[in-house]
Amino acid sequence: MSGTQAYLPKRVWISIIGLCLLPSVLNLFNISFGTPHEQVQVYQKGTEPPEIQIEGEVPNGPSSTVIVDSRGVHLTNEEAETLFCRLVAGEFVNSFLEWTAFCIALCTVTFAFTHYMIKGDVTTPIIGTALFCSGMLDAFRSLAGARLLGDVTDVGKFIPFTWALSRLFNVIILAIGTGLLVWTGKRNQDWQRRSGINFILVVGMLIILLTYVMVWLCTLLPELPNTIRQNYLIRRPLDAIALILYLFTGGIILPRFQKIYPSVFAHSLIISIIPNVAAQMHAAFGSTQLFDNHFNISNYQKILA
Repeated sequence: MSGTQAYLPKRVWISIIGLCLLPSVLNLFNISFGTPHEQVQVYQKGTEPPEIQIEGEVPNGPSSTVIVDSRGVHLTNEEAETLFCRLVAGEFVNSFLEWTAFCIALCTVTFAFTHYMIKGDVTTPIIGTALFCSGMLDAFRSLAGARLLGDVTDVGKFIPFTWALSRLFNVIILAIGTGLLVWTGKRNQDWQRRSGINFILVVGMLIILLTYVMVWLCTLLPELPNTIRQNYLIRRPLDAIALILYLFTGGIILPRFQKIYPSVFAHSLIISIIPNVAAQMHAAFGSTQLFDNHFNISNYQKILA
C-alpha cells in the first residue's frame, strides 16, 4: 500500500480536532450539556421529618402521598410527573449516547471483516473485534443502568464506576491487541491467515462473555467504590489512569503498528486517540457529578473515537 493510501486525508483529522473542541467552545457561550440530578422526597402524609418545611397546599386524607422537591415545595400530580421526567432525563441521555457508541462499534467490526474479505489483512478484524467487545461492555452498562440486568442499588456510583471500568478495558484491549501484532510482526502473518478468523471469533465471544460477567458482578455488589473526588484537581483518578494509558498507546504502540501494518485503518486508530484523550480529560479533570456537563461531553467524545 502506498504512503498516500495508508493515511486518511488531512481534512479528516482536522475535522476530528474541531469536533473535539466544539463542546468546550460552546461552554464559553454558557451552553451546557449537563442533565444534573434534582433531589426529591416522597413519603406518606404525617411522616415527614420535622426539619422539612413544606410550602404550598398538602392534600388531605390519612393515606395521601406527599412529594416535595429540593426547595421544600409540595408538588401537585402534574408537577410531580414533570419532575420525574426531568429526574430520568440524564439516564435517557446516557443510554442514548451509550447505544450510539455500541452501534458505531458494530459498524466498525462489520467494516473490519469486510475489509479482511477484500484485502486479506487479518489485522483489521483483530482490532475491530477488540473494539466491538469494548462496545459490548458499554451496551451491558447501559442495560444494567436501566435495571434490565439486575437491581442496581446506587446508580450514582454504578455508572461512574463502570464508565471508568469501560474506559480502562477499552484502552487495555486496544494496547494489547495492537501490541501483540507489533511484537509478532509480519513473521506470523501466515499463521494469522490460516487460523486467524476462527481464533478471533472464539476469543471475541469469550471476551463478550467476560464483559457481561463484569457488569453483572457490579450489579451484585452491595456497594461500589466512589470514583468521584469533587474537591481534588483530579476528580476521577481511574479516568486519569486511562488517560495516561491512551497517551502511551497513541504515542508509542500505534505509530509502530502503523509502520508495520500501513493502512487507513491503522491511521484511523491513531486519530481516534485524539477524542479518546479529550474524553478522559473531561472526565478526569472536569466531571464532578453524574450526568453533568463534562460527563456528557466525555460520552460524546467517546462516540467520535
